[in-house]
Amino acid sequence: MLVSLLLCLSLGEMTVPTAPEAFPHFEGKNLNGEQVQFAEWDRPVTLIFVAFKQEQQPQVDQWVTALEPLKEQHPSLDYVELPTVKKVSRFVKYMIYRGMRSGIKDPHQRQRIVTQYVDVPDYMNRLNLSDPEVIATYAVCNEGRILKHWLGPVDDTFIEELKTVLDETAAGESGQTTADAG
Repeated sequence: MLVSLLLCLSLGEMTVPTAPEAFPHFEGKNLNGEQVQFAEWDRPVTLIFVAFKQEQQPQVDQWVTALEPLKEQHPSLDYVELPTVKKVSRFVKYMIYRGMRSGIKDPHQRQRIVTQYVDVPDYMNRLNLSDPEVIATYAVCNEGRILKHWLGPVDDTFIEELKTVLDETAAGESGQTTADAG
């Protein structure tokens, strides 16, 4: 136990890698077949879920479920899912698209899913991510600036931090400080 304590003290507090200042530009076709790009979003805050493996979808779904109570207080809160896949041929893209589309019937959910076909190591580097086994969630303002980011499945701490971001953003839009809003 003493060794563990000394190890923790010597390593210091574990920190989440720093996110870039702005989310990288992206564009693509959502599962409704519409071309979208980040610049088209007019929401004060959008959550962006970046997942690299199909097995990570339950973690994204947990985040989405956790957002529902927040939407009552922040109705403009929205999200987009960016399943991120290595570059593949057009035929493989088509098969992935058709497979995902056939598995998701809700047009509102389809609208929020834009698969990214990228050089995965380069994309991870641009987002300062080190592990494709972990989902990344970004709170991004309408100018593309990253307000906050989280790694891994949702938890109560992440939701409290997100509430703070949303409250500060809402206060900033109305000209109030968070102290004024409370």
